[in-house]
Amino acid sequence: HRAATASKGKNWLIFGDRNFSTDFLYQAEWLKYKKDGVLTKLDVAFSRDKEEKCYVQHRMKAHSKELYQWISEGAHFYVCGDMKKMATDVKGAFLEILQSEGNMSQQESVDYLARLRKEKRYQEDIY
Repeated sequence: HRAATASKGKNWLIFGDRNFSTDFLYQAEWLKYKKDGVLTKLDVAFSRDKEEKCYVQHRMKAHSKELYQWISEGAHFYVCGDMKKMATDVKGAFLEILQSEGNMSQQESVDYLARLRKEKRYQEDIY
């Protein structure tokens, strides 16, 4: 949509799946969008490619300072995928980032997330 409408503004995709070689869906498109400046940042997490598993929440935590800055500047955060484990782990990492980078208590981070949900700035499409 952003490419078709020439939309401006920063955007960041953190994509996760099991294997780079078989599960990096739309890889060519994402890389082209990144190269063309349609996609500002692209981070990937593949959980089965190495002995030590890497998940989306690990990438979030690795970039916690920048992620918090984007959120505090008004960014929207979308979570898409598995509801049983992934969405819960991503939400947990998000709350941890709010606490560590935003100097929030646990309750303050929960309240902040609730406000983001109400403002439709934290949305989930989980199954």
